[in-house]
Amino acid sequence: MHGSTSDPIPEPGLFVIWETGRKSQYRILDDLAANFHINRVTEFRWTPSMVWANYQRFYSDTPIRGSAHARNKGLGPFLAINVSVNSAAYDHRLTRNRGVRVVNTEMFDAKTRYREWTDGFGIHCGENISESLRDTYMLYGSESDNWVKRKLPRWNGTIDIVEQDPMGALGWRSFDELFGVLNRAVNYALICYGPTAEVKDCLSRGHSFDILTSDYYAAHTILHNGPRIPEPLRRGGTIEIRVDDKPVKLNLRYPGDGQFDEKWATAILDKRVMDSHGFYRPKDEEQYWLMARHVVAERAPIDLKFLQEAQSIASDEHLLTYSSLPTDDAALELHLTNQLVQRGILRPKKHSRLGNAFDVAMESFRHRYQILTASIRTLYFASRDTVLAHLPILSSIKKALIQDTGIGKPR
Repeated sequence: MHGSTSDPIPEPGLFVIWETGRKSQYRILDDLAANFHINRVTEFRWTPSMVWANYQRFYSDTPIRGSAHARNKGLGPFLAINVSVNSAAYDHRLTRNRGVRVVNTEMFDAKTRYREWTDGFGIHCGENISESLRDTYMLYGSESDNWVKRKLPRWNGTIDIVEQDPMGALGWRSFDELFGVLNRAVNYALICYGPTAEVKDCLSRGHSFDILTSDYYAAHTILHNGPRIPEPLRRGGTIEIRVDDKPVKLNLRYPGDGQFDEKWATAILDKRVMDSHGFYRPKDEEQYWLMARHVVAERAPIDLKFLQEAQSIASDEHLLTYSSLPTDDAALELHLTNQLVQRGILRPKKHSRLGNAFDVAMESFRHRYQILTASIRTLYFASRDTVLAHLPILSSIKKALIQDTGIGKPR
């Protein structure tokens, strides 16, 4: 439980009144002023062509299409109200989409009250401090770090107007901004296959990197820029984004995607650490195993000196016995393969060369197939969303059919 002291530290909170809820905004603002300390109120105006994708980014922790949010919440300007919550009491509540959760009861009860005033869809608020900090950062960016955790002078009634999309929507201004959102939104670890943990250096030297995450859908949705978010590849893969107005390719992975051993990937995330450059990464002793897997599984070139240094760190943690690495490429690959198999990170090969070639061909086919099916799904949903936007009566007919016949209900 939070806030058990006699003089509790105020907890930051964020309420959003979407366009469809603004008919009750003054009633809501009066109630917020009576029950919370209002720090600031901002009217956000999103780029019209970006609204669907922006909703999907903002609600990235739930796989609901942005067009559905737009139909229920509106396309126009909305209010963001930053508050300080004096009572940080947490308890279990039954939520609309996520079952029973531990939530800040004062925030949750207020949201429930306001949804009754706005027909259910016009209000949003974070249900705990983590969600409030994530939502605030996505809307305001790094400047919110200067005030989000302190109690400002009580709101004087002025509503600031800001024409700005969520962070990253039009491209990431920097890696700091990108990881500022990821740090608050998803469980991830950045894996850089090079002799430096600094992302810019990693890219400038031609090294690749992976983002391993247990929140695959959310990471995929947040990372993408532009007015259309493609459907995620079902087994992870390479995506292209823009950072500092430059194209950047990265590999998005998750435990169980068939690339990393699932138990190992989960352990990497459980033991991740915050790097001095502001992002989460695996612990130092995992770097040798990650580099070794990259060489064997991805047939990647390697910096032998750096691999030797990484092995020394793993040896200090008693994860292996230090030894000089072979300088011959074939001998090095065999040596690393045996180590990976022994540790359980890689499965031993049981096929002939012909069998292994077949496996490689099948993997290539599966990769191309998932790219094709993701493209088809993206095109289908984009077309469907456009039709429903112009003919909203079709949504009403679909809802009526589900209620009357059960057709389309999730099983």
